[in-house]
Amino acid sequence: MRISSYSRRFYLLLFSLTCLLIGCGHGVGVSSNSHHLPRNGNIIYASAIGSSSNIFTVSLDGAEPRRLTFNSEIDGHPSYSPSGDQIVFSSMRNGDFDIYLMRSDGSQQQPLTSSKGIDLVPSFSPDGKKVIFESNRDGKFQLYIMNVDGSDQQKISSGPGEAMGGKFSPDGTQIAFANDRDGHGYDLYVMDVNGSNLIQLTHGLHNDFSRSWSPDSSQIVFNSQDDGVGSLFIIDRDGGGLRRLTSNPGLTPAYSPGGVFPSFRGDITPQWSPDGSKIAFCSDRSGQYEVYVVEITSMSLMQITHSGLNIQNISIGWRRRLD
Repeated sequence: MRISSYSRRFYLLLFSLTCLLIGCGHGVGVSSNSHHLPRNGNIIYASAIGSSSNIFTVSLDGAEPRRLTFNSEIDGHPSYSPSGDQIVFSSMRNGDFDIYLMRSDGSQQQPLTSSKGIDLVPSFSPDGKKVIFESNRDGKFQLYIMNVDGSDQQKISSGPGEAMGGKFSPDGTQIAFANDRDGHGYDLYVMDVNGSNLIQLTHGLHNDFSRSWSPDSSQIVFNSQDDGVGSLFIIDRDGGGLRRLTSNPGLTPAYSPGGVFPSFRGDITPQWSPDGSKIAFCSDRSGQYEVYVVEITSMSLMQITHSGLNIQNISIGWRRRLD
C-alpha cells in the first residue's frame, strides 16, 4: 500500500533523525598499529532530495559520485562489510523501513527484514557474519542482531528507554549505542555483544547520536548537540579522555524535512577511516549538508562532495581498499 504524503514526510524526518543515531587512549591520534590497518577506499553516503533519498559512493579525491540505488522512496544508513564487498542499508521501498543487503556495486539488492515495525541503521559485525540494527517492532526502539542472510533475528538490548544506532567494536567485544534510559536525553553507552555489562560513557551531553569506533577499538567518535548545533567529540572506550574534534558555528538554518521531529544542524554522522588517520562526517557549514573529511593529527578539513542546491548528504560509511 502506498503511504500518504504526510507519512512520507514523517518517515523522511525519522530517517534523517536516526541518521544522527546512527550512525578510545588519551589524546587524539592514529593508532600505533596503523601500519597493520587497511588502506582507505571510497566513502558511501545517503543523499536526500525532497522526499526521497538514495545511496551514492565517492572517492576521497571528490571525483564524480556514483549512484548505487535508484528508488523513489527512501534509502539510507549505508554501511560496508569488513571485506568491503557488501553493503547493508535501510529502505522504505516497501511501505516502511526494512534492512536490505546489496553488493558494493549496487547489484543483488535483497531484503533481510520484513517486520511490521521500523527497522533502521544496520551495521556489520567485525567478521561480517552478523548485522546489528534497531527496530521498534516490540513497541520501542531496541537493538537486534541477525545473521547476514536475515535469519535468527534476536533482541539484545533491554531495560528502560530506547537503544539506537548500535555499532560493533572492531575487536568484536563491545557494542556502542545511544540510550535515553536516565531521562535526560540520549547518552553514549557500551555493552558486551550479548547485551550484558552495560556502561554509560557520557552524562548529559545532549543527543550523543551517530557513533563510530576507531579501527583499534580504543576510541569512539560521536555527535553531540550544544544549543541545537551538532559537533563531534572523541572519547576513550572506558569513558575517559573526552575531547572535542569539531566546532560548528551553527550559522546555517536547520535542516527541516517536515513531520513531528525537531530539525537539526551542525556536524553529524562521523565515520572513522579504515586506516585510523581520518574521520568523515556530514556538515551544513557550507549552507547544506555535504561530506567532509578531517585529518585527526593536523585537524585539516577537506570538503568531499559539492552537491546541487537542496540536496542533503546525511549519513556515511567508509570502505577499506580491496587491492
